[in-house]
Amino acid sequence: MANSLDKFRKGVAQWSGNIGSAGISDAVVKTVPLASTSGLPTDTAVMITVNRVDTNGKKTGNYEGIVGVVSGSSLIDCIRGVEGTAQAWTGGTVVEVLHTASNINELIDGILAEHNQDGTHKDTLVTSLKATGAEINTGTEDAKIVTPKAIADSWINNGYNSLSRQAIINGNFDVWQRGTSFSITDSTDIFSSDRFLEYHRAGSGGTLPTLTRTRESLTAGDLYNSFYYSRLTTNGAGTTLGTNALANIKQRIEFGTRLLCGDGKKVTLSFWARSSIANKKLGVSLNQTYGTGGSPSASETISGTNWTLTSTWTKYTYTFTTNTLVGKTFGTANNDYLEIYFFYMWADQYKANVGAASAETYVGSGNIDIAQVQLCAGDVALPFMPKSYEDELRACQRYARPFPSVVVGQAWSTSGAYYSFSTGIQMRATPTFSAGQYQTSTAASTAANATLDVTSMVGNTIRFDTTAVAGSPLTAGHATMLTPPAGAMLEAEL
Repeated sequence: MANSLDKFRKGVAQWSGNIGSAGISDAVVKTVPLASTSGLPTDTAVMITVNRVDTNGKKTGNYEGIVGVVSGSSLIDCIRGVEGTAQAWTGGTVVEVLHTASNINELIDGILAEHNQDGTHKDTLVTSLKATGAEINTGTEDAKIVTPKAIADSWINNGYNSLSRQAIINGNFDVWQRGTSFSITDSTDIFSSDRFLEYHRAGSGGTLPTLTRTRESLTAGDLYNSFYYSRLTTNGAGTTLGTNALANIKQRIEFGTRLLCGDGKKVTLSFWARSSIANKKLGVSLNQTYGTGGSPSASETISGTNWTLTSTWTKYTYTFTTNTLVGKTFGTANNDYLEIYFFYMWADQYKANVGAASAETYVGSGNIDIAQVQLCAGDVALPFMPKSYEDELRACQRYARPFPSVVVGQAWSTSGAYYSFSTGIQMRATPTFSAGQYQTSTAASTAANATLDVTSMVGNTIRFDTTAVAGSPLTAGHATMLTPPAGAMLEAEL
């Protein structure tokens, strides 16, 4: 943008004109009217010389050099008397663009600011172009110099590859260890994509529509850095949903309360969503939980907001201000968490949680899709940073993993045996086993187990026992194999 203080001013070959009919009233006015500005540069300041010659072309001996910026038919923000004498001028006075001493001197001063007289660059200490760590993280200053300190600050302040940079595990919906399609039943918790727990309740007297959760593939090019998204499909709005009806999918962030929350601390949620259901709303809220064991403080709901989705992928963001930790007590079980909720449906009693004015049903038949879920520390929605499948799988398997297809153990009696195996990743806590029919096999027979109990977990090694094996087919001291039911999981979820 042109500025009257520009040192590098463009010239115009053989340009002349006249002061506008109103003239220049005095020596200090900063707007100079011209009969025409056609041909004058507009991207730099311009210098005109007034009254060097009269209308007959004769030298006058009385002139004024004026520097300004073209605006319409005038020069504005003028610097008067750059050469000659500032004074009033009548309309019609001749003006010219010349190669003046002022133009040349300003050009030389500009060049010498960072050059030596032989044309080489000076060693210049640049201080005004340094980026900050925050600017690096938000991507708002790609024209500034990135110093080592700025890089260090960006890591310290926002912790790349840490809970602060991305607190959500499997936010790209890459890992689905339990399957990729799930039927949802009323008032039943269900894990679909790893780490995402879903719950739908029709409420007293209500009936849910038919609901399914599925993994879907994105159309190539839809969302950069993603391949899958999570879809909820409904065949209707639901019938007479009760006063305590709700439907949400959520993730519990281990130690999120202790590490991300506190007086004045903020976290920012970002995600992409769309819906084929016209006017379908999606709400979000946060739950600050202090764990179990002992006498922990009660969990706290932090209200969020809601949006009306469209049929095209749209990015949504919301910043939560977390609650203070002063005076709070954490449970002794070491299992506090921060919980992020996505609400698909809510009764009146939950509308405040998502900043809504009224209740919301499933509205109608169709799909509701979400992708690229991210929660980061601070009040800026950082660019989504996908993790490798290996990293996401490792993180997910701290909380759940498939039961091995076969485990070899040793019988300690005719009806009992012990087994052990490595989980690879140390699980969050001693896991529980999926219900179902586990089979104990020997060289001679196969029998169903009456009970199956984990007895210890040391690091990533789990030991468990079978007892009361039907028919007492085992031989103490002999090898035995255990086969789980299809889809059996080890669960250590929060």
